[in-house]
Amino acid sequence: MTCSAKLGQNFLYDPRLAGRLADLLPPITEKILEIGPGRGILTERILEKFPQQIPILVEIDPDLYAALLERFSRRVEIIQSDIRAVSLAECFPGGRFFLIGNLPYYLSREIIDWTMAQADLIQGGLFMLQREFVGKILNGDNPANAQAAFFQLLFESRREFNLAPGSFQPRPRVVSTVFRFERRSGILNSTPPGLYPFLKTAFSHPRKTLANNLGNLIPRVHLIESFQKCRVDGLTRPAQLSAERYFELFSVINPGDLPER
Repeated sequence: MTCSAKLGQNFLYDPRLAGRLADLLPPITEKILEIGPGRGILTERILEKFPQQIPILVEIDPDLYAALLERFSRRVEIIQSDIRAVSLAECFPGGRFFLIGNLPYYLSREIIDWTMAQADLIQGGLFMLQREFVGKILNGDNPANAQAAFFQLLFESRREFNLAPGSFQPRPRVVSTVFRFERRSGILNSTPPGLYPFLKTAFSHPRKTLANNLGNLIPRVHLIESFQKCRVDGLTRPAQLSAERYFELFSVINPGDLPER
């Protein structure tokens, strides 16, 4: 098969590592959706662990799709599509999902955005991504960017282990990190539509203050009052607040539907 390099796919080839990943999966009652199953090495482990499940596979490569269809037959449901074009609510009405995937590095941001956009239907997941990217998404107390802040508000996450380049074919130039995430409860029972645009505005210029970043969209008097209620200094930089403090500020400001950026 020649499509792997073209589509940025690096296939996990060691069955022992695939088994180690499957061992991380919790008891699952939700639908399992595997993103980019490739040659099916992880799919096989999923079927062994959950023989009663019929996992949903989403694979964009037509050759891989055909091979998976032949290999697993009726044991799985397979969709040939770009995952970014899949609407869980439209394709699979009802129920919640557990996601798993060894994701193309160059699509990391877009697939995380896709995941967050459908967070109300996602119970959790297990992803493999470039170590540096995972570090930004799960970064400590204060998120590094708007995407990290939003992800941390939606999901509880934990790093599991790293995978060396030699674990994959073709061999990437970077180390991968496996991390697990679960939908948070208590902060966001449902996702406010204006929250992500608000965070994007707050982080729009990382070296400027929050007052400057938000000042073009929110009346200054209201912004100052909101900062005071939340005990936030107007000179605070975007990376100096926790995700929870951002949600508190968003709730007080109540900016409505800010324009997408």
